[in-house]
Amino acid sequence: MIRKLRHYFITGMLVLTPMVLTFYIFKALLVAADRILSPFFDLIFGVHIPGIGLLALIVVVIASGMIADNMIGRRFFGWWDNLLKKMPLIHNLYLPIKQIFSAFSGKDAKSKFSRVVLVEYPKSGSFALGFVTNELTGEMSEKFEEKMISCFVPTTPNPTSGFLLIVPSSRVIPLSISIEEGIRFVISGGISDS
Repeated sequence: MIRKLRHYFITGMLVLTPMVLTFYIFKALLVAADRILSPFFDLIFGVHIPGIGLLALIVVVIASGMIADNMIGRRFFGWWDNLLKKMPLIHNLYLPIKQIFSAFSGKDAKSKFSRVVLVEYPKSGSFALGFVTNELTGEMSEKFEEKMISCFVPTTPNPTSGFLLIVPSSRVIPLSISIEEGIRFVISGGISDS
């Protein structure tokens, strides 16, 4: 009887824990997003309306996308982009974040990553999925006797962080999967079949 109860308890934990954690994380993200613009509307209406900050944030993001998609908006955001790139300290944070997000955005991923490969990392006999970012030339290439490539190996489940490896092109195993499939594979922790 005790063994059966323990089995049911473990099965129940395995079923409920992912659901509860997903709900909790989703709720925390919604509350955090709501708090960004909610105080502004609290002042206007004189009362807190749950969810209005989140709704306003969604509208602001969509409006920003619409504005950035036309010529005047591109100029405006281009001006802001250049301003942030020139500001001391700010550009040290802004540039890497922008490059990472543009590298993983759907339309830019293909231009930033040339192909998906397997690279022997972190030790001999184990492989990591990587994205070739460049075929090295100049000084970096001259230091080696063979053709070298730079390869970005993302972390799971957040592919915006990872490791840059300089490896001989002969030591990587090319894959026939697309960049999007590779990114999906990394985000899913290898669960998604490529």
